[in-house]
Amino acid sequence: WWCCMLIIMSVYTANLTAFMPLSYLGVLIDDVQNLLGQTRYEWGVIGNRNPETLLLTNKNKVYSQIAQGGVALESLEEALERLRNGSFVFIDEGPILRHHLKDDCDMFPIGNEFQSFEYSFGLPKGSPYKNL
Repeated sequence: WWCCMLIIMSVYTANLTAFMPLSYLGVLIDDVQNLLGQTRYEWGVIGNRNPETLLLTNKNKVYSQIAQGGVALESLEEALERLRNGSFVFIDEGPILRHHLKDDCDMFPIGNEFQSFEYSFGLPKGSPYKNL
């Protein structure tokens, strides 16, 4: 009998932890494409930067609709302020988002990266930073 109860408790706990995190926080967006079918959140990208270019030139037309339907932001500070005010989704590069949101418990990145690329740095010959 106790074995049956242990199994039931394990299944209940697993289901609770699987469904609670994002729904508990009230977040209904788990993918950038979900933005088009909802009216609860505004979204935006900073103009003339890589994320906007990637959205506008993507072969999948949904991404260009996301870029065109979003709010045009002027700066990172404006984007972070809109995030703090609520009901706003800021689309940007993952490393930049993680860096600026790391110390803020009220904001967090969600979903998966929809486009990935690498950073590279050009250094002069003999640079002491070459081995970093």
